[in-house]
Amino acid sequence: MAGGISADCGAEVLQRKLLLRLERARTRLAVVIASESKATTPESWRKYRETETRMRRCVKGLRAGSRMGGLDSDPWRWALEALSGLTDPVDGDAYQSDAQRLCRRLAEILEVLEKR
Repeated sequence: MAGGISADCGAEVLQRKLLLRLERARTRLAVVIASESKATTPESWRKYRETETRMRRCVKGLRAGSRMGGLDSDPWRWALEALSGLTDPVDGDAYQSDAQRLCRRLAEILEVLEKR
């Protein structure tokens, strides 16, 4: 698998890797939002805050040792791959800001993690 995630990687290792990548993505989101702060609409601010809150809750659960839904590591592996792909250009509407695209992609990742 890409991103250094082997098939035999244990749940504990996956959990640590996921925590690290979520924290990096959260920092990246904060930087992108700050760089676009003057051009941000109230609706976009609401979406950014909602995504950041969901990320904080997910990170907190991982730090507390929560398995976020059990031993099924497929969603974790998918999330790790998706998070490592955030450095690549994001497909989407050319008129959307980087923050909007990043926020939308993070929301997709969080949706999968929260269901597990």
